[in-house]
Amino acid sequence: MIKNKFNKSYYFLFLISFIYLIFNFNNDSGYWFDEWSTLFCSDPSAPIQIIYDRINGIEGVGENTPKIYFLILRFFFKIFGYSAENGRVFSIIFFISLIYSFYLLLRLFFKKEESILISGILSLNPLLLWMANETRVDTFNIFFCILNIYFFFKSILKKSLKYNSLYIISGVLMLSIYPLTISILFSEIIYYFFFEKKKNFFFLFFTILTLYILINYNYIIKNITGLISPQHAKLQLNFFFTYFFNTYFGNKYFGGFYLSTLAILFFLNIKKNFNQKLIIFSVIAITLAYLMIITAYFFFFKHCHAKIYRLYSTNNSFGYYL
Repeated sequence: MIKNKFNKSYYFLFLISFIYLIFNFNNDSGYWFDEWSTLFCSDPSAPIQIIYDRINGIEGVGENTPKIYFLILRFFFKIFGYSAENGRVFSIIFFISLIYSFYLLLRLFFKKEESILISGILSLNPLLLWMANETRVDTFNIFFCILNIYFFFKSILKKSLKYNSLYIISGVLMLSIYPLTISILFSEIIYYFFFEKKKNFFFLFFTILTLYILINYNYIIKNITGLISPQHAKLQLNFFFTYFFNTYFGNKYFGGFYLSTLAILFFLNIKKNFNQKLIIFSVIAITLAYLMIITAYFFFFKHCHAKIYRLYSTNNSFGYYL
């Protein structure tokens, strides 16, 4: 009886999350620049070609996020009304959806009570709650990432055409929404190669990449051949101590607490962790994501910044203002 009451208390975490969403929705100071850009690129009254021009920067500031997010948000606006508030409602819907999808993913490996507790903790993540109250791609993107991982493991466990197909569809959607999520696909490849050791699944990976390239060919070519602007943020030495946990959990104190707790619990239970498939996959995915950040900064953004500097400095007028 006591245990049942304790398990039900987990739902209180979701209540706190919901209260915060409502409070923040009603008390936010207003839209910021990127949100206005999203709204501008999702106007249901504008012709579709104008929307494309705005996303590409021909009529507007331009967006690096692929157009699928703006088109789906535009459709949402067309049905429910074009307003700043509805833009944030759209993000909240996908925040709730990603929490539920995460719960379904956990249920593949953990008991119901454990899955509810972990999902409840995720729902209180300060960064996620903040993203749920802004009109940007973030919660939409994370939902499809979790959905893809869910169907990845479903495909392994069930080995059916239905889940293989859903895995392919979710993979193409995930990459089409935000290409840097390719780190998740690579994590799935690495995990499958080392821990499943069956060749037939590689056909699914190949299919996802092929369909993604065919569907998004113009976007890929544009971003490969186009001039990318220099980075807005620099990778600093404290990254190798905080690993963005200060951002994920609101400030350096909570970030330090969660990072220390995670490290201690991980190493105390290291043998048990490597008997749990989802934890193994998480370690691979987190490691690969951080490696991509470091590699991108030192090899891509540094080169890009130097390229732009040389281009500007060769022009007298640009060189004067530089």
